[in-house]
Amino acid sequence: MAYRLTHDEIRLLKELKGAGSRGRLVPQAPLVLARLMRAGYVNRRVTGVSADRYVITDLGAVALNNAMA
Repeated sequence: MAYRLTHDEIRLLKELKGAGSRGRLVPQAPLVLARLMRAGYVNRRVTGVSADRYVITDLGAVALNNAMA
């Protein structure tokens, strides 16, 4: 799927990439997350605690690298 990343999406993917496999909480960007999840760039991990954690997928990392090139 050809998908053009916005500045907000690039920023969020960078943050998730920096968080590594543990992911991170992202309560402030639900619309950006929904779009990235539909594209397959981000996965949600249900923690069972108060909030879910989000992690960048391999496809998301490739998209981020392409956007930064």
